[in-house]
Amino acid sequence: MKIKIKKYSDADRLTFLISLIISCLFFTNLYLGFENIIGISQSVISFYLKVIVGCGFLFCLPVFFRRISVKQIFILCIILILFCIQILFFPEVNSVFYDVVSYFAINCISIAIIVSLLKEEEFLLLKRKIKYCAYIIGVCICIIMFCSLIGININFQLESYSMSIGYACLLPCLVLIHNTMKEKSFIDFIFVIVILLFIVSYGSRGPLLGIVSFLIYNIFLWIWKNKKNIILIFPIIIIFFLIYMNYQSILSEMLNFIYEKLGIQSRTLTILLDGNITYNSGRDILYEKTWETILQHPFLIRGIAADRILLGTYPHNIILELLYQGGIIIAGIVIFLLIIFTVITFEKVNNERDMICIIFFFSSIPGLMVSGSFWENYSFWIWIILCLNKISNVLVFNSKRKIRYV
Repeated sequence: MKIKIKKYSDADRLTFLISLIISCLFFTNLYLGFENIIGISQSVISFYLKVIVGCGFLFCLPVFFRRISVKQIFILCIILILFCIQILFFPEVNSVFYDVVSYFAINCISIAIIVSLLKEEEFLLLKRKIKYCAYIIGVCICIIMFCSLIGININFQLESYSMSIGYACLLPCLVLIHNTMKEKSFIDFIFVIVILLFIVSYGSRGPLLGIVSFLIYNIFLWIWKNKKNIILIFPIIIIFFLIYMNYQSILSEMLNFIYEKLGIQSRTLTILLDGNITYNSGRDILYEKTWETILQHPFLIRGIAADRILLGTYPHNIILELLYQGGIIIAGIVIFLLIIFTVITFEKVNNERDMICIIFFFSSIPGLMVSGSFWENYSFWIWIILCLNKISNVLVFNSKRKIRYV
């Protein structure tokens, strides 16, 4: 009797690996809430999760060799040359550069390159796999909250709040929002509410900015596609106005529910309830110091991660980070390219790949304006790769048309 071994397609393997990485990033941050109880440090758990991801890479290794092209090799060579220049010409920054580049290589560019290996028709499968990730994340959150509601003390604790866990939930949440609006899925809507409640309870305001921006975009897109929906603009504005006028009482009720029923002290809700929605957690000091240093030598190239030497952290703003690290000329070129990429992202949405590109835009750019570093944001680099793919496909299509007409 022959044992049948199930054959997985290349798309199955690649999308599984991407969803595995996204899930592991969430569970690495979720474990912070259980670290004191279980007694194993986060670094150990992180190591085991990296081993799991490593096994996923081995599972996909044959696919890499089959699908890798000159395009991916060229991107990797450019990055390698850039890092070699950094090491040779900016040795004073290397003490922090190695930490940044290791995180970038493991968690950012690797997953971006994997996404670039997918074919256009395979992005629907990727979206489905990310949706399943969101379900797993939602179920874990439901278990934590259900235990709190029925009085089972699982001692889940996060000190104050966790910025990283909020961002780990952002991409799955955006995919579920898209599915809810496109497929009218009630299950997806329930999981959106669950993940949103978790972000508000334990996360920062940065992920909420991406979610609100994505919702506004979808509402305007919905109106734009069907001109009959224009009559709904006025009621929508009224609803938003009423929510804005009564947001403190709404937040107060949410805060009471979260604190009394779930035993959670939500830093984000407390800040919003106090009317300090623009409270920047001391970021104004980082902004001011970074900007003053840039003005002293605006054209100076300081190198990747040089802001860590100045501040001990990153500036929490992508524009300031670019200006400080690359000087006004290089930063100006990069910012101009990012504007071009943004236009390309929203110019034509013809397929699932284009929609995924938009989702990765909203899961990175809005948050990077107020928090985080683009060197440590995998969604940002996936968005860049998808934009490059979009540009290359247009160039190939135009060249084929020219050849056809010659």
